[in-house]
Amino acid sequence: MKKVIFIAILTLMIFNVSAQRKMYIWKPKVEEYAKSNVLKDVQINVKIVDLRVIAPGSEIEATFEQISDAIIQSLKKTYGNAFINEKSEKTVTIELMDYSSSFYTGMWVAQTKYVVKYGDVKEEIEQSNQSFNTLGKSNGKKVLNKSFTGTNMKLFGLLNNIFRTDK
Repeated sequence: MKKVIFIAILTLMIFNVSAQRKMYIWKPKVEEYAKSNVLKDVQINVKIVDLRVIAPGSEIEATFEQISDAIIQSLKKTYGNAFINEKSEKTVTIELMDYSSSFYTGMWVAQTKYVVKYGDVKEEIEQSNQSFNTLGKSNGKKVLNKSFTGTNMKLFGLLNNIFRTDK
């Protein structure tokens, strides 16, 4: 009897660990953010690099290009007067370290993480969100979009601080 219970517990632990590794990557929504005039009439080149490690067997419904495009569109909506991705010596590099949602026992956990580089500045920004699994994958999509939106808001705050002093 003890052997059966031990094997059952061991099987559940192995199943739970392997299930936790699956990542879900959905296309991000471009939200409306508060406008900023910090980059008014500034030419800036934005370079986005994909440095994510995606677990085998993950469900991927968004390409890096779609995620990258959503970041650029968010920047353009926020800094409408800036010239984003123009030829410029001012290059901001955004390393995409994580953009995924994972399902753990009864809960969705999502994280978006960037490393932002500009000159001597190197800053890691991220946001994690979680939600109980009341609506299935739609909850996973919702928390992933919240983490994306929150990380972008932190990105805008960082860029505002950088370019207030460097025009």
